[in-house]
Amino acid sequence: MIRQPPVCRPIRLSRALALSLSIMTAAAAQSGHPWQPYILVGESGHNLARTSRDLVQRLFLQNYRLLGRYHPGGDTSREVLVVTHPALLAATGIGPPEGLLAAVCRIALESKGGFTYIRMQNMPYWGQAWYGDRYPAVATALETFQRSLLAAMPPLRGQFNRYYGGPARPLEPARLRAYRYSRRSPGLSDWRVLARFGLQADAVQAVEQALARAEGIAKVFSLPAPGGAGQLFGFALSGDPDDGEILTLLDRGQLRHAASLPYELLVYDGQIMVLPLRYRLPLGSPGMDRRTFRQLKKLQNRWFEKLSSLFAGAGGN
Repeated sequence: MIRQPPVCRPIRLSRALALSLSIMTAAAAQSGHPWQPYILVGESGHNLARTSRDLVQRLFLQNYRLLGRYHPGGDTSREVLVVTHPALLAATGIGPPEGLLAAVCRIALESKGGFTYIRMQNMPYWGQAWYGDRYPAVATALETFQRSLLAAMPPLRGQFNRYYGGPARPLEPARLRAYRYSRRSPGLSDWRVLARFGLQADAVQAVEQALARAEGIAKVFSLPAPGGAGQLFGFALSGDPDDGEILTLLDRGQLRHAASLPYELLVYDGQIMVLPLRYRLPLGSPGMDRRTFRQLKKLQNRWFEKLSSLFAGAGGN
């Protein structure tokens, strides 16, 4: 079990922080049901490389931090950027260990048929899941971050800001805060502990070394919590399974899930932990049918075997 720190109190953004997150032009009004995992931001009118360059430049000027970027499954028609902001990290990095998951936002750029689409995580959706009943403590920070990030986007040929990715009847907050695909499926409390160390610093070092030498697994980003209580790593899979295989399984019709990548390792209190795929993937694809969910069982077994091998014999405390 993860030892929980004291319950965090609601974050009140100072005027300076609020101003640092505000952008002069307002984002277009959002459409659709708000409790869905992603936002289709718009279409850029440029190729992927130009869109990526313009977006990174705009975010840099607004004090966003680019933590990492990569092409899922080695597919150069898709790129994922992982970003945060000092105000967001200050708000989410002092809560429960899982709260650090809400300190990063994934933005997916996808080129298809001469169009480049920008999609991103819907932060309040994921924040509800990561924080559960504690979500009101960080609601203002997450919602302010999202509005400002949408407004910070480069000029778009088509600006949609449309929620998507959920079932016909999207999840409501009460269910999202205790999400499980079904009653007996894994939830947020079912972290798999891959290794334990006596010291947090030793666990962090073990992850850095393992990701540096691993075949088929690569580090995308690393983010320590304020004060060093925890550290979040994002990693890509290019072996068996790989990110491309998982996206092929998830993507159906016009739904795209690259904005849920990369996956995470959480290091907290000397423990190296990962979420079960049968929780993590349905959370990002809540309209998943039962046949696809059953297919995740074998995929999850391969996933755990691969990650566990990275830390075989490590720790032991």
